[in-house]
Amino acid sequence: QKVRCKEAAKLLGMSVPRMHALMDRRLIDIGVVIPPLPGNKKKSYQVYKQKLDKWLGLDEDEKMQITQ
Repeated sequence: QKVRCKEAAKLLGMSVPRMHALMDRRLIDIGVVIPPLPGNKKKSYQVYKQKLDKWLGLDEDEKMQITQ
């Protein structure tokens, strides 16, 4: 399951460009960086909910409490 970059950055307490820079440098493992296709200059970023939750230290019990 994917999470929008804007939402993930907010949960991490940082800007989207900062989060992208940390993902580029592999300092945070919350998803994947997709290299640009030929003819394009921008990379794509996909943040996965499971990896983000793990990075934030949320286990299943805590997630249930937050969502209720």
